[in-house]
Amino acid sequence: MSNRLIGVLFVLAAVVCEAVGQLCFKHAANHARDSARLSTIRKVFAKSEWIGAGIGCFSVEWGFWTIALTLLPVSVAQPMASVELVVIALLSHSFLKETVNLRRWAGIVLILAGVCLVGFS
Repeated sequence: MSNRLIGVLFVLAAVVCEAVGQLCFKHAANHARDSARLSTIRKVFAKSEWIGAGIGCFSVEWGFWTIALTLLPVSVAQPMASVELVVIALLSHSFLKETVNLRRWAGIVLILAGVCLVGFS
């Protein structure tokens, strides 16, 4: 397996960790949404295992991303990481039951096309 392919796999692993971390933070935010008081929101976040999970995902993502950057030029890795927008849309639709309209799906297709152009160049 080439270094480039390994780097791409590390970018994808970092993207998944980032997306899961974002979902964890959103899940925690949904639990705090019912309160308008900042002090109550802080207490909810301090007790939330979802915040800890999100921070953990971001920590792992940092490691994967750093390894990816040792194997790929940042000018290749960073555009490829934009596939995170696709992963977030899919996961938020599947797990958070958020609506993703047709215009957003069209944008996601364009993002994927751009990622493919950069990844195969």
